[in-house]
Amino acid sequence: MKLNENIEQLRELISRPSQLQIAVYGKYNHGKSSLLNALVKKDIFKTADIRETVKIQSYTNKDITWIDTPGLDADVKESDDREANRLLSSSDLLLFVHSVNEGELDGKEVLFVKEQYKNSKNIVLVLTQIDKTDSLDNLKNIIEKQLIFMTKPIEIVMLSSKRELHSNPKIREKSNVNILLEMVEKNKDKMLYKREQEKSALKREIQKDIDIKLLKLNQNKRELSKGLSILKNEFLEDVDNVKECRIAYKGEAYLPAHTPAYVW
Repeated sequence: MKLNENIEQLRELISRPSQLQIAVYGKYNHGKSSLLNALVKKDIFKTADIRETVKIQSYTNKDITWIDTPGLDADVKESDDREANRLLSSSDLLLFVHSVNEGELDGKEVLFVKEQYKNSKNIVLVLTQIDKTDSLDNLKNIIEKQLIFMTKPIEIVMLSSKRELHSNPKIREKSNVNILLEMVEKNKDKMLYKREQEKSALKREIQKDIDIKLLKLNQNKRELSKGLSILKNEFLEDVDNVKECRIAYKGEAYLPAHTPAYVW
């Protein structure tokens, strides 16, 4: 089972486009699509106060593919979550979006971050809509305590997509979107290198599993061959016994009761 999973994961890594794959995750109406529009400096991704993104959308800008996913925990049937989770394994970086208007992270958000951390995913926590509150430092401290399980503190960027899309350059300067873009640019080569490392590690693990399976097959083959050899020798001994009986009884039809029936 593990071998099949590793093979599928390797296939996915090999087929992944050469561009850096950055997926944006978060709960419904926390500003995921607005963030993406601010990052690409274009109105590409649909935004609304209603549940808008129900399918994965992407946009490639130079050497980065930006991916918008359906809001987590927005659909009672969980179809949105399943659609969003398809991208988890194929993304080089996850931007997990949380609106400061909602206060601290809720239980499901903490669980999501914890699972990605456990799976060694590159993840950045993006606190959005900072233009709507003044108590940012306090909120950041609370969230950091919620994520205390992480041995290496999670990167947290606080920004305003609304400011970034403003026509006034002075207001745009206060958006902090460039901080996130600079972080991505700085770590881009490192993340692509990690992808190659994952490929190499998977290849080694797959080869190791195959070698173990081949070793077991060869052991089973030797044991089977040994068993067949024993059966063959027993059969030949029975044949010799029958021949001796024929000679002893000068071809008469009588044979001892223990003589194997298959000889006849």
